[in-house]
Amino acid sequence: MNYIEQHKSVLFDDLENAIEEIKGTVWLLEYKSKKTKNVFVWQLSDIGSQAIIELLNEKKLNLKPNPTTFGVLSYMAGGGRLELPLADEVRHYEEPHWLPCSIGLYDYIQNSIEKTINRVELEQKLLEEQKKLDKKNPIIGGNGLYPNQWGKKPPENDILIPEEKIQLCKEWIQEYGIKTDEIIRDYSSYGLKHKVEDVKGSYVSNGSFIKATIELGYDFERTDYNSPNTYFNMNIKKY
Repeated sequence: MNYIEQHKSVLFDDLENAIEEIKGTVWLLEYKSKKTKNVFVWQLSDIGSQAIIELLNEKKLNLKPNPTTFGVLSYMAGGGRLELPLADEVRHYEEPHWLPCSIGLYDYIQNSIEKTINRVELEQKLLEEQKKLDKKNPIIGGNGLYPNQWGKKPPENDILIPEEKIQLCKEWIQEYGIKTDEIIRDYSSYGLKHKVEDVKGSYVSNGSFIKATIELGYDFERTDYNSPNTYFNMNIKKY
């Protein structure tokens, strides 16, 4: 508890490096909530699991899930992770999964979670506004949709998209794309433009692919707030 009080929030591998007694493989600490099943946080010794569970139940400590690339890399930087499939979100799983979490002082973690929720809710509202503007007047540069994290509008060197690159994308789409009734979120414009490059053997920009799909009558929507990338109502044939 003293170690966590000093740092407010830590990763489990840092905690067990600082407190040898909790290190072990006897217990899998489960992340318990109404939303989860078969979700585990870390392996602990018997004494370590009992101490942490007690502090969690007393609301002296709290867990903050981070099922993101950053969350995984944070653990891997220290050389630690559970040898289980990664939980990509907080939910039920049929088989055991690992959910990267930090553990910290209850109020500190709770405040952090609330800030994250507020930020996500705000970004979702802003994303919906961006989607409406995109539908009315999509602004497309080589990098993709604008405004995005690089600016409100394309810089001068990013405005013009060569017609031959758009044509390459159209040829690929006409051969491999399957128009669907709903937006498919398995593929983004950035990922698909790489597939065009693989087949055509020539560089095409993210914006080239977006322009091509729009000109071919596909629907689109941004992947995230301020992202230049888009999803489409498109499935892909195997090749």
